[in-house]
Amino acid sequence: MQKIRDIILPILLIVTLGVFLQYKYLNEFPAHIHAWSQSDRYALALGFERNNLNFFKPETFVMNHQFPDDFKKQHTTSITSVDFPIHDYIPAVIMKISGNKSPFIFRLYILLFSFLGLFFLYKLAFLFNKNGPLSLLIVIFVATSPIYVYYQAGFIPTIPSISCVIIGLYLYFSNNQQEKTSTYIYSLGFLTIAALSRSTFLIPLVVLGFIDIVTFVFQKKGKKILLKKCTAISISLMVFFAYFLYNGYLRDTYGSIFLNHLMPASSYHEAKELLQMIKDHWKWHYFSKLHYILFALVSITAVIFMIKSRFKSSKVQICFAGFIIVYLVGILLFVVMMLKQFVAHDYYFLDSLFIPIILTLILFSSYIKFSNKKMYMILSFIVLSAITIPLVLNAEKMQSSRRETGDWDRVAKTIENYKGSEKFLDSLQISKTAKMLVIDAYAPNIPLIEMGRKGYAIMTTSRENISNALTWDFNYIVIQNDFFISDIYNQYPEIVTQIKKVGDNGKISVCKLSSDNKNISDFLGLNTQKPVFEKRITFDSIPDTEWSNVTFTIENGSKENKCGYTDPKNEFGITFKSNHLDCLKGTGRILLLTAQLLAKKPVKDCEIICSINEDSKSKYYYSYPLKDIPRNTNEWSSLSLLFYLPAVSSKNYEFALYFWNKGKEQVFYDDITIKIY
Repeated sequence: MQKIRDIILPILLIVTLGVFLQYKYLNEFPAHIHAWSQSDRYALALGFERNNLNFFKPETFVMNHQFPDDFKKQHTTSITSVDFPIHDYIPAVIMKISGNKSPFIFRLYILLFSFLGLFFLYKLAFLFNKNGPLSLLIVIFVATSPIYVYYQAGFIPTIPSISCVIIGLYLYFSNNQQEKTSTYIYSLGFLTIAALSRSTFLIPLVVLGFIDIVTFVFQKKGKKILLKKCTAISISLMVFFAYFLYNGYLRDTYGSIFLNHLMPASSYHEAKELLQMIKDHWKWHYFSKLHYILFALVSITAVIFMIKSRFKSSKVQICFAGFIIVYLVGILLFVVMMLKQFVAHDYYFLDSLFIPIILTLILFSSYIKFSNKKMYMILSFIVLSAITIPLVLNAEKMQSSRRETGDWDRVAKTIENYKGSEKFLDSLQISKTAKMLVIDAYAPNIPLIEMGRKGYAIMTTSRENISNALTWDFNYIVIQNDFFISDIYNQYPEIVTQIKKVGDNGKISVCKLSSDNKNISDFLGLNTQKPVFEKRITFDSIPDTEWSNVTFTIENGSKENKCGYTDPKNEFGITFKSNHLDCLKGTGRILLLTAQLLAKKPVKDCEIICSINEDSKSKYYYSYPLKDIPRNTNEWSSLSLLFYLPAVSSKNYEFALYFWNKGKEQVFYDDITIKIY
C-alpha cells in the first residue's frame, strides 16, 4: 500500500498529465512563442550530431553571431559560446545512434526529464508534509502551470535544470536526517549540473554552500562531516567557474548567439513600467486564476495551523525556511539585474521565481496537519480530482492558445516557406557544405536548419546590413518570395542588379551574385512575360465600377495632377474588388502592385491588404504595413509590392486589394497599377 502511495500513484499521475498535455506537439518543429530561442537549442543538438559529438565545440548553423556584433560580422565557423550544453548533447547522442534527427527526440528527452523532476517534487513535498494528497496537489500545481506545460516538452534547458534542482534539494534535505556524505555529494552533483546548464541555478548551490559554511562556523559537533561538505561544495563551485572561464574563451574566440550580459532597468520609473508590462503580459501565463487561489488557500490554511501550534517549527522546517529566504533574496537580485529580459521572455520566470514559489508552497504545506483516517483520505482524493480537472483543462487550453498563429506570424510563415528546402537545394545540386546567406531570416537558425546547411542570417534588412552582407564569403543567397519586395527590395532596390535567381520553388528563391539584371522585372523574370491581367488608376479620369472608395484631390506639394488619398474620416481607402478574374482559376499567380505614394508625416497604422475569399471562407490574406516600408515624408516615392496568389477552384470567390487605414491617417497615392502574371 505504501509503495502504491509513494511510487506508483505519483508516477501514474505525472505520466498521464504529461502525455495528455504534450502528445499533440512532440513532433512539432520549434515555433510559436520563443521559436528563436528554442530553434537555437535544437540547432545546437544538430550541431553536435554533425560535428561527431565534439562536446567542447558547440555549434549551430549560424556563422554571424548576435553577440558582440549583432549579426553584422561574418565568422569562419558556426561555433558559439553557451552554458554547459549537456541537455543539447544527450539528444544529439540519441540522434547519432538512432539516425533520427527530428524534433521528437529532443522534445521527448526534455519531457522525460520533467517526469523525473516532478516525481522528486512529490518526494520533496512528502518529506516535509508527510501527506500524500497535499504532496500530489503540489505536483499537479506545477504540472499544470501554463508556462511549465509549454516548455515541458520544449528545447530550452530550464526544465531539466529545474528537475536537477528539485532532485538535489530532496537529496540534501533528506540527508539532513541521515548525515550520509554520499547522498550529500549526489545532491551537489545535481545542483551543479543545474547551474552549469542554466547559470541562474547557481543561486541554490551558493545558498546551500552559505548555509553549510555558517553551520561549520557555529556548530561544535560533526566538524569532520562539515569539512567534507565544504570541500565538496568548493569542488562544485570550481567546476562551475572552470566551465565559466572556458565559455568566456569560446565567446572571445568565436562569438555567441546567446545573451551573456546583464539587462537591468535604467531607472526606477522604467522598472515600474517594466513590471507593469510583465504583469499585463504574462500573469495568466505563469499561473491560472485557480493556481493563484490555491496558493492563497494553502498559505492561509498554513498560517491558521501555525497560530494554533504557536508557530512551533522543527529544525528541518527552520533550515528549509532559511534556505528559501536566502534563495529568494538571490533571485530578486537576479530579477533586478535582468528585468528587461522578463518583458519578452516568459521562461525567465521559470529560471528565477518559479522554484522559490513552489518551495514556499511546500513549506506552507508542512504546517498543515490533517487526519490520516481512511475517510479523510477518500475525501481528499475526491477534492483533489475536482481541483485537477479545471487545472488540466486550463493548461490544455493555454497550450493551444500559445500556439495560435495567423498572417501576422512571420516566424510561422518562415517555417512554412523553408519547409522541404533541403530537398529543393539538393535538386539544384547545391553542396551540403555550401554557405548560404539568408536575407530576412526572422529567427536565425530556422531557415538554415530547414536547408540543412550553414550560413549567415540577416536579421534586420536595412540598406546598410544588406549591402554589407553581399560582400561576405557565401555561395548562395536565399530569399523568401513573400517578403522580397516589402522587406528587401524596398529597403535596397539595387539588389536586383547584383543577384540573379538560380532556383525558385514558389516560396523561396535561391540566387547568386550577378550583374545580369537591370531592374525588378528582370530579376523576377517578368520582362519576358505578358501580364494575364492588368488594371490601372491615375485619378485623372473616372474609374470603372470595380474601384471603390475613390477620393481624389490636387496635391500641390510636389505634384500638380490629381491623386487619390486615404480620408482620415474613413477606415478604408482605394479598393479594387472583382469576382471574375479568370486568370486565378486553376493555377497560382504572381501579382505585382506598383504605385506612387506621399505622406506628410510618418505612417503608423495603415496597411495595403490583398485577400481572396472563396465560398465565404478566407482563402488568402496578406498585408503590408506602410510603416515597415521606409520613405521620406513630403516626397513622392515609388512603391512595389509582390503577392503570391493561390489558385481558386470555385465560382463563388472575391478578390480584393485595398488600403486599410486603421489609424485614420492621410496618405496620398497615384498611378496605382495591378499586374497579374
